[in-house]
Amino acid sequence: MTPRKSEHRPGFESLESMELLSGVGMTASQELAQVPAAEHRIEMVQRHELAQERAALRHQVRSHYSHLVSGPAPGSILNLSGTVSGTYRVVGGTSAAFNGHGAVTPIGNARLSGKVSAVPGGGGQLVLTFPGRGKVFVSVTGQTAQNAFTYQITGGVKDFAGDTGKGLAVLESPIASLRGHFVLALQPVA
Repeated sequence: MTPRKSEHRPGFESLESMELLSGVGMTASQELAQVPAAEHRIEMVQRHELAQERAALRHQVRSHYSHLVSGPAPGSILNLSGTVSGTYRVVGGTSAAFNGHGAVTPIGNARLSGKVSAVPGGGGQLVLTFPGRGKVFVSVTGQTAQNAFTYQITGGVKDFAGDTGKGLAVLESPIASLRGHFVLALQPVA
């Protein structure tokens, strides 16, 4: 038995059913128009990778040097002292809204915001924000004398989570008009 020879005849395949590969058949100007989009995608990926590297490095530095950070440890009793000054405005006829900044020991520079009742025996809420460190929440609990209030630290966030403490806040410049400037002295109490 002799093997059978297969006969192959060369032929042409129809191109109508085939898809062109990307870039094939594009003009040079069409190809150049795609370059900025590709460069933008590459740049965005590089930015994302750089942001991740920076975050990892910040975490590494913070954990390595955490023993050098000044101020009390989280969950501490804070004995605050210092002076905060800024502006106030009377709100609703019975409360004063405060916004200011100053130095508060043992933590550092702070921004103060919040409201305190102008009615004797009234209370209020203040927030001390320490940039990069967190916030301390202060509840004004009562008036001991004219322009002197007791306060209680009710907690905080970030470095001040779980902190407590108490003290006296003395308004050194009394509220005399609907708007004005204030100076508030913070003093620890035993």
